[in-house]
Parts: sequence; C-alpha cells; structure tokens
Amino acid sequence: MMPPRLARLLILLVVPASERDFFLGDLLEEFQQRVRSEGLRQANAWYWQQALRAPGWWRRTSPEFAPAGAELKRGEVMQGIVQDIRYALRSLRKNRSLVIFALGALALGIGANTAVYSVVRGILLKPLPYAEPERVLRLWDSIPPTTTVAVAPGNFAAWEKQNTVFAALGAYREDGFSLSSDAAPERVAGARITAGMLPVLGVAPVIGRWFTAEEDRAGAEPIVLLGNNLWKRRFGGDRNIIGKQVRVDGELRSVVGVMPPDFRFPIDGGELWIPYALDPANTDRSSHFLRVLARLKPGVPIETARGEMDGIAARLDQIDSSSMRKGWHVLVLPLRASITGDVGPTLWLLLGTVGLVLMIASANVANLLLARSVARRKEIALRFSLGASRSRLLRQGLIESLMLSIGGGFIGTGLATLGIDVLKNGAPGSIPRLADVSIDPSVLVYTVVVSIVNGLLFGILPAMRGSKLDLNESLKSASHGSTTGRHDHRIGRLLAASQIAIAMVVVISSGLMIRTLWKLNTIDPGFQTGGRLTFGINLNSPKYSHSPARAAFVSEVIDKLRTLPAVKGVGATHRLPMMGNSILGIDIEGQPVPPSGQRVSVVYRMITPDYFSVMGIPMVQGRTFDSRDPQLDAAVVVNQRMAARFWPGENPVGKRIRSGPQSPWLSVVGVAADTKDNRLDTDGPIAMYRPYSSDPFPSMTLVVHSTTEPTAVAGAIREEIRKLDPDLGITGMTPLSDVVAASIGERSFTAALLGVFAGMALLLATGGIYGVLAYAVNQRTREIGVRIALGANRTMVLKQIIADGMRLIVPGVLAGALGALAATRLLTALLFGVTKYDPATFATTTAFLIFVGLLACYVPARRAASVDPIVTLRDE
Repeated sequence: MMPPRLARLLILLVVPASERDFFLGDLLEEFQQRVRSEGLRQANAWYWQQALRAPGWWRRTSPEFAPAGAELKRGEVMQGIVQDIRYALRSLRKNRSLVIFALGALALGIGANTAVYSVVRGILLKPLPYAEPERVLRLWDSIPPTTTVAVAPGNFAAWEKQNTVFAALGAYREDGFSLSSDAAPERVAGARITAGMLPVLGVAPVIGRWFTAEEDRAGAEPIVLLGNNLWKRRFGGDRNIIGKQVRVDGELRSVVGVMPPDFRFPIDGGELWIPYALDPANTDRSSHFLRVLARLKPGVPIETARGEMDGIAARLDQIDSSSMRKGWHVLVLPLRASITGDVGPTLWLLLGTVGLVLMIASANVANLLLARSVARRKEIALRFSLGASRSRLLRQGLIESLMLSIGGGFIGTGLATLGIDVLKNGAPGSIPRLADVSIDPSVLVYTVVVSIVNGLLFGILPAMRGSKLDLNESLKSASHGSTTGRHDHRIGRLLAASQIAIAMVVVISSGLMIRTLWKLNTIDPGFQTGGRLTFGINLNSPKYSHSPARAAFVSEVIDKLRTLPAVKGVGATHRLPMMGNSILGIDIEGQPVPPSGQRVSVVYRMITPDYFSVMGIPMVQGRTFDSRDPQLDAAVVVNQRMAARFWPGENPVGKRIRSGPQSPWLSVVGVAADTKDNRLDTDGPIAMYRPYSSDPFPSMTLVVHSTTEPTAVAGAIREEIRKLDPDLGITGMTPLSDVVAASIGERSFTAALLGVFAGMALLLATGGIYGVLAYAVNQRTREIGVRIALGANRTMVLKQIIADGMRLIVPGVLAGALGALAATRLLTALLFGVTKYDPATFATTTAFLIFVGLLACYVPARRAASVDPIVTLRDE
C-alpha cells in the first residue's frame, strides 16, 4: 500500500488544483463505508486507485476540504464556505435524529428568548408613539415620602399659568362613554382631555383635526375625537365621517378627527376622547382626579422642571389659608417610567430566565456535537492526513453548529409568534403597552444575533475537539474499532452537570413564586367574593347632570335588579376595593390639626345602604346607613383601622369629623371591618364611607349578590338596564372573584411563565443526563458485555450505571442550590410570605431534581444491564 504522505503528494501532482477540493471530498463517504466493511488497508488501496482515473470523476458529488498550504483568493474562500455549507447539509441530513433533537431544543430556547424579548422591547425599550417622547413627563400631586395622588384642578390651573419650563401642559380623566349611532349602544373606554394634550403628545389626527382651546370651554359646541379602531369597527372606516354627529352619553357630538392607527393614549384601550372643558378659574385643591402630562421645552433638564414645580407648590401653600392643603409637592416623572411602573424588573428577570433555558438547550446540543465529533475521528483523521488544515476543519464544525442554531432560530421565531399571542391573551390588564408587543424587525435582528452567537458558543468546543487530535492514535483506533474519548466524555459530563445546576436555579425561582401565590390566595380580602357580580355604569349624559337625577336613577336600577330571580341583594359604590380609591383630608373634633405636611390621608367611598351586606363586610360597632334617617347626609361609617388611629381605646360611635374648616361635621354611626385595597399583600387603608345620596358620583360600580353562578344573571341585568335607559352602556361586568384575582395578576402571570420555563429547563436537563449516560453506555458496551460474560451480576451493572449518573447529578444539584441562593435575591420584591432562602422550596426542589435525574439514569442503566455478551463479542 502506498504510504499516506506519498499518496497525498501524488494527488497534488496528478489532480488539477481547481479540482482538488472536489476530489478530496467526493470519495470520503465511500471511503468510510469501505473502511467499515473491508478494513483500512483495502479501502486505502481503493481510494488511491481512484486518484489515477480520468479527470472529472470527482465532480459528481459535493466538495470537501482544500489541501494544506493552499492559498485561496477571496472568491476561492467564498467558494470554500459554500462547499462547507453544502457538505454540512449532506452530513446533517444523514443524522436526522441529531438534527431533530437539536432543532427542537434550540427552537424552544431561542423561541422563548424571542417571545420574552419582544415583550421587553414592546413595553420597556420601544419608543413611545409620540414626538420626542423623552421630553414628555407625568405630574402628580404628592405628600412626601409616599403619598402620590392625581392632580387637583386648582393646582393644574396654577401650573398652566405659572410654569416657564413646559412647552405644553395637558390634563385628562379616564372615563367610559356610551356610544350610540345606527347600531346598538356600545360602551367605549376613553378620556376627557384638555386642548393642551395634542401639543404635549405631538400626534395629529390622520383625518380631520384636533379641537381648539375655544372648543375646550363650557358651553362650546360638543365634539368628539375617534380612535382608529373604533372608526373602522363602528363606522366602517368612512372617510367622510368628519362633521357627522354621533350620540355620546345621550348627547349629539360632531366628529372632528380620527387618530392614527398606531396612536396609543397614555391609558391602554382608549378609543374616544371629548374636551374636558375645565374652568380655568377653578381653585379647588382638595379634589384630586386629574392626570397631567407636560412637554419640556427644548434644552430644559428634568431637574430644572422639578425645582420650578416645587417652587410653585410652595407659593400655593403660602396663599392658601387652609392648613390641610399645605405640605404638598409635585412629583415629576418621565412618561415612560410612569407608564411601565415597577414591571421592568419582572420582565428583565423573565428575560434572564429564558436565557438560562437557552444555555441548557445549547449545552445539550454541544454534548450531541461533541459525541458526534468523537464518532467522526477516523473520518477527520483521514482528512487531516490528506492535507485538510485545522482551520478548515474548525470552520466546518462551526458551520454545522451555525446551521443548527439558525434553523432553531427560524423555527423558534414561529413558536415565538404563537407564544406572543398566548402571552398577550393571558397577561393581566395591569401590564402596560401590550398592544405594542410584536415581532418587529428589531426583534428579528435580536433573534438572528442570538442564533449566530449561540451557534458559535455551543459549536466552538466540539469544533475545536474535532479538529484537534492525535493522528497516529486516531488511525490506530480505526484499525482496532474503538475510540474511548475519555477527555470528551468528561467534558460532556461537565456540560450535563451544568444543565442540572441551571435547571435548579430556574425551578427554585418558580417554586418560590408558586408558594407566594399560594400565600396570597389564603389572604382574606375582608369581603366575600362568591356569587358576586360587578359592573360599572356612567351617568355623564345631560339627563343626569344634576345630583338628584343621578341618585334617583341608581336607586331605580337597584330596585329593579333586586326583583330578578336568584338575586339576593344589590349594592353600589363609586370605588370598589381592588379597583382604586379616592382620598380625603379630615379634621377630628377635639383633636389638634397636625402640622403642615403631616396630615393623614383617608380613603373614602360613596356607598348605598346595602353595600356592606351585599359585600359581606361585617359591622363591628354601631350600624350602617338607613335611607329613612333624616340625618343620613351627615352620617359616616369608619373602618377599624381609622377607629384605632383616631380614637384608640374609645367608642368611635358618635364622634365627629369633617373634610375641612368650611365643611359640615359628620357623625360616626358605625365601624365596619377592614378590607384590603388594591393589593392583597399590604394592610388595608384607613377608610371612611359616606352615603351615596349625599354626593352622587356620575360613575358607579354595582355589586349583585346572586344564589347562582354570577355570570348566569348577566343577561337579565343588561336587559333591565336597557329598559331603564337604552343609551346607557355597561362596563367591566365580571365576577368579584376575578377582580380580586386581578390584583395579583402580575405575580400570577410571572409565576406561570416561570413555571413554564422551569418545565422546559427540567425537560432539557433531563434529556442532557440521559444523553450523557446513554452515550457512556454505548461506548462501554463491549466492556459491559465482557464483564457479564465473566460472571458480573446484572444488578450490579444497573447499580453502577445509576451511581455513575448520580455522580453527575449531585454536584449539579449542589452547584445549582448555591447559584439559586444568589439568584433568588432578584425575586425579593415579588415574594410574599416566603423568604428568598425558603428551606421548604430548596429541599423540595432538590429532592424533585434528584428523583427526575434517577429516572433519566434508569433507562440507559437498564439497557446496560440487558447487554447480551454473546452478541457483543460476536460483533467485535
């Protein structure tokens, strides 16, 4: 047989340089088959016989590697890359099980990253859809350090007149409107806005115009702006809609404009806007209900604006004779920060979690490629002996890993598209900017970058191991028919252990959130939710412009609904617990007025007499309101926290309070039990209740207590209200239990996502353990067969393989526990009733992962114990 080095030289001499790449690649597959069937000597002789055949024989199949020392020009380099890609495709096509597993694992990891990143970008990173959004600010009334409320109209009027740092200032109030046209009435979310809002946001209508300052005055012609979706849904996208009249809350209003499709008002879901018509001479600083936005003048920093606004607040304190209005400041925040709130840390946490999942998937694929590189050592040794450079072999390995990663990214993008729909449908309404979440070009760029970087990272180690080998040892192993690859096996075990460690971190994080949810769901909100249905009505139309008319209509609605079958009771309030609150400053008879800035804010609710019984809120002392009481308007009910705060150790019934020096005294007639407000994980507020008839609000939430499933009476309720007022829409009809669940919606959503990611991590890590052990068993099949043939006990073989797996699992679990101790610090703000180092969670997760690991070990261990020594030795 011709020596390999001489044969290589012969190829260089006989084969034209332009054809060497083709020649050296075309014969490789046939050569490997002959090595397996005939042995290395015969295959080598056959191989070099082909070298002396007529030119062109080697052109029929795809190319392989260039000879060592060849200097390739740019075009030849590109040709070589194309050749590598073609060979990689052919090679991967023959390893379909590897490709399917690798693409599946990478698609899960990259798809989850794409989906979560699209959420992060849409909510946190994507610019707000306004002109120069970094200059748009939100302003709040505030009493440091913690009290932040909506803006009083008197403060807003003063800010408009006195500020020098804002190019524009606008205010709005969220509202719901009953829209009537040729179709049935529809309840539409929207807002009452001032004329200054357009300059603040810098967005012009796509059809028509914005309204003017003259139209934003009491007595002006009634007009309306429509959202693009509402315009298309309700009016068929009629471009002649401008000037036409529609009925909003029973009043005819002329359409003056339609906003662009991508316009997002600072409140999600707004589709209709009307002028607020605020009185510029209003000096009321006690009622806080406005949301205020401002646009900074060019070049003015936000710190300057904050200083000036606090200066205006101080001047207002000096001229205001009411001490209860003193001590207020102005909180100035960037609009983006105000909209996103505290959701940012949660989203970054989720993105980090899916990054860990991708690491586990990549480690799995790296293990597969590493095992494949060991199995291909004879092939690679031959290529190397024929002149393939190490850099060329390294490039070939990286191209294969890149193709797998890019393929996984392509499939993952499809999965992410479906996942985003699921995320948006399952996400709580409190998460902002969900409408802006999508697979846009920047998300696709992110996916491509992640796929390429990931392919390089998980492919570099197998490629380096595959291109670095001992040629003599590899050729010797070819003749003996085995290759141990002990160093590569150790690397594989290290990768599998790292998967266990990462999965441990993800599963523990998920477990802590699940325990948090369980703790939250055991909290008593202070009222009953079973069998209760809630919905809202808005009495802003002209027919209810007077307080007596509103009070009479609400009373009539309650009386009608009480007559429905299965209805036990009906109550109403202007602010339902878990759905926001209103605050009011008070004076206590016989107690000194606190110093400026130290007054206690009290939550107040306007309620109907049956509210407490319908909500299941017990009276602790005294009584509730009686509609027959001639002094009803002067009565007030306080909760336990308020009684303990202002009258500790005393009976509060008969005590008197008032909302200010010019307000009448109110007598406490009862003490109600405390309820939670907004959040289950915080103490309930200091609260007081007033009878609705004393100050009828236009917006009310009704609660219907039924003896059946709450939604079963929804149709009858809608029909009764339609009979009373066909133009009146109903909003937010939902069981009261759903309202409470929504208060922990963000945590539930986070826990659900962490649970899904934990399941993915666990599945991939389990597959990694199984793969490593199955590969080890396959490599040791001859050894195990010989041992069994010599009398080894099959049970001992089973135990040995399982013990080998446990030596991989236990260090991974311990390392993961240590990593979790550091990682769970990021969860502190989300936890309730459980510490970040919760022993029960750590112990349960550790036991569970060890159990899952044992299951993954059992299958290859059982296969090892069932090796037939006769078959094994015959194959050898």
